[in-house]
Amino acid sequence: MNTTFITSYYHFENGINKKDYFESGKRTLSIQQKMIIYVGDNEIEKMVYDFRKEKGLEQFTKVIIISLEELLFYTYKEKIKCETIILLSKFMFVLDTLEQNYFNTNYFSWIDFSLLSRKPWNSDQYTNDLVYEKINKIAEFPRHKFTITILSFWDPSIYDNLREFYQRYQYICSGGFTTMDLQTGKKIMNAIIQYAKITLESYGHGDENLYGHMIDLYRKDFNLNLGDYQDMIDNYYKLTTNHNYVYKIYQNSPQIYICVYACPTIDYYKQEILDIEESWGKDPRIKVLYFFGEEQTEFIGDRFIYLKGISNDYLSASYKQNLGLKYVYERFDPKFVYCCGTDTYIFIDRLLEYIKKLNYNDMLYIGGDGDYRYVSNKHLYYHSGGPGFILSNQLLSKLYPKLENMVEEWAKICPEYLRVACDVCISYYIQEWIDEKEIVKENELFYACDYNGMVNYRNGNTIICCGEKIDKNKIIACHYMHDLKKYCIKEL
Repeated sequence: MNTTFITSYYHFENGINKKDYFESGKRTLSIQQKMIIYVGDNEIEKMVYDFRKEKGLEQFTKVIIISLEELLFYTYKEKIKCETIILLSKFMFVLDTLEQNYFNTNYFSWIDFSLLSRKPWNSDQYTNDLVYEKINKIAEFPRHKFTITILSFWDPSIYDNLREFYQRYQYICSGGFTTMDLQTGKKIMNAIIQYAKITLESYGHGDENLYGHMIDLYRKDFNLNLGDYQDMIDNYYKLTTNHNYVYKIYQNSPQIYICVYACPTIDYYKQEILDIEESWGKDPRIKVLYFFGEEQTEFIGDRFIYLKGISNDYLSASYKQNLGLKYVYERFDPKFVYCCGTDTYIFIDRLLEYIKKLNYNDMLYIGGDGDYRYVSNKHLYYHSGGPGFILSNQLLSKLYPKLENMVEEWAKICPEYLRVACDVCISYYIQEWIDEKEIVKENELFYACDYNGMVNYRNGNTIICCGEKIDKNKIIACHYMHDLKKYCIKEL
């Protein structure tokens, strides 16, 4: 037995009858694993211990008495309800078990006292005795890091006003059953207890809001399962139940994140941002994020990110691209991310149809209309940055540690004329993990010219590029789309 289970049973005035609630917890107390139970008085302690002893589990049982008045958040009793004090105390109980490690295990699991007697949405997934086999398997083979079930998609912009966020219930994740390794558990519990103070000051709901916030603050420390309240155990390793519900979550979440590096302080670039907002950027199936220099403008909201210490000059495109990818990875952990500038037009229907066939766990660098440059004694291929490029989550995860300092590192190794070439730069580092033959070149889908095969410079000059070879019925993205050609002639 390498997992310690943790639960608690508290009774308070005006709460459910003490014995009735104890009955609701008997199935949880029957779990044949090491268990720590936190209780509020001697009477409950005896009830809990005697029951575990009857099951022959006394050697795997420790009951700890902490009175209601001793609970960490009891000092807020005038502000919040007694049940909220108890709800939030689960974090204190878990942290105590982690720090004391009473049974000397490497993994830990919180389980609500009455969970195995509940029937969410009239399901029998917890009341069916098969649940014990599933719990025993989880106890024997727990997942590393912190594992929790998420109930829905949410946008981190909901934290922009923390008081408002914590004042109302957030249907985003479920804390009724979680597991964690020792070190990750300590990290998350310490952080969550600090943020619980915000909850108390705002008279808000507790654990689901707090867990959701922690997931976005410490994304890489979490394993996220998808499901509803009844699926926390069944979907622990992979999706096995409630497929229709999970499908709806996917349908309501962005299918791809688009990282646009932009310069809002110059009028014609500003207009390009406005045009994107009125055209392909409005599609609800995608999430568009704009990355600016630090100078504030009239663009306000969670989709407009001002990068501290970054200007809006020509070199800034490299910083905006790389720091934008870093931001997107840290905040959203996307399956796919698309990176482009403001004079790129994307045919969203075609893009979404294209990525359906892709696996985000593959090392994918996708684009087109590329070329070669000579860097560090290597003939280096790169996708043209004009129409943009796609990165998979797997490849982005490899790039992530390098993104923050990539511009400075690139300047040390590249020829001077390539210093501002953000598309060449990103390809150079990508090819530390994949060979050129593995790069996905879609030259009939991504074009560095406009949809007519022309390059239209801002000074009025025009040259023929790809000309008539462009198939307008296939193209996913094109470049030099000043004023976005009035929304690409209404999508052609």
